[in-house]
Amino acid sequence: PAEVVYDDPKGRGRLLVMEGDITNLAIDAIVSNDDVDGQMYTVIASAIRERAGQDVEDQSMSQGPFKLGRAWFTDAGSMTWIDGIVHVAAMDRRGDTDIDTIRACMQAALAETTRQRLHSVGVAAFGTRVREKRARDAERGEIPRPERKGVTLYEWLEAIAEVTVHIGDGDFGDGLE
Repeated sequence: PAEVVYDDPKGRGRLLVMEGDITNLAIDAIVSNDDVDGQMYTVIASAIRERAGQDVEDQSMSQGPFKLGRAWFTDAGSMTWIDGIVHVAAMDRRGDTDIDTIRACMQAALAETTRQRLHSVGVAAFGTRVREKRARDAERGEIPRPERKGVTLYEWLEAIAEVTVHIGDGDFGDGLE
């Protein structure tokens, strides 16, 4: 079941949190966290590409390269139950990201969903895996991999909450070009 974490008092939208496979949701679009070249190699983006087909990544890459924080749109490939995929440049070519980039990505993704006239969008907690995995490795006494930038789930949720309060106000920052 989904939990409502933000319900706009003016009735313009709400933010729900749920656990599950984002590619199975009955929504208008999914956000894919790509790199600045439009490559879909993260855990989330790979799952989307696997379900939608390689053509979606080809479409994404053909529109790049992108500035960090930028959003763009492709069709949904074989995921015929959704209208399309909103891609965001969530990390550099080394796979690094930070909280400011995540915030910019969410602003740009919301602006892109507005431009595409989409009403519901699924977003996984992208950018969190790197730091969370390092913490688990350290707890187990394993030698951590070289330092890579990422955010904690808590930081990600705070950033989403900041962006969410602007839904419907037209204040999507400067994530667009």
